[in-house]
Amino acid sequence: MVMSERRKNALGELERLRSTLEQLKGETIAIYEYLTSNEERAYDRHCTSTSHFMLQVESVGWRISGGRLWIEGVDSNEGKLVHPTMGLKIVNPSAYYEIDCGSLRDIFFGENEITTIEALSDRWIRKTEIRFAR
Repeated sequence: MVMSERRKNALGELERLRSTLEQLKGETIAIYEYLTSNEERAYDRHCTSTSHFMLQVESVGWRISGGRLWIEGVDSNEGKLVHPTMGLKIVNPSAYYEIDCGSLRDIFFGENEITTIEALSDRWIRKTEIRFAR
């Protein structure tokens, strides 16, 4: 079976993504996730759910069955008060994020940011921005 040029390019970009994230081990990154069901108004604040968190990268890898690239680390909020009145603190939090490689439409590499676009279904699109200082 001969691999198409487009497929080779996509695999190369995925490896570049993994390699770039691997180089960020020990560094703190910010992950911004935008989930929309309205492609015409994609990422408009009225049609998009947004999540944001930071983590210190500990490991990066592939989950071959399921086709996922994962990032694991420690949430940067360790030791912060969650509920000041009750004195509850975040203790040893872990953070984990996955990108569905089979759903990837695009990957963009900037100087201090990587952006991925995934078509999770016919309706749902997810944009992930991974920001870092280098």
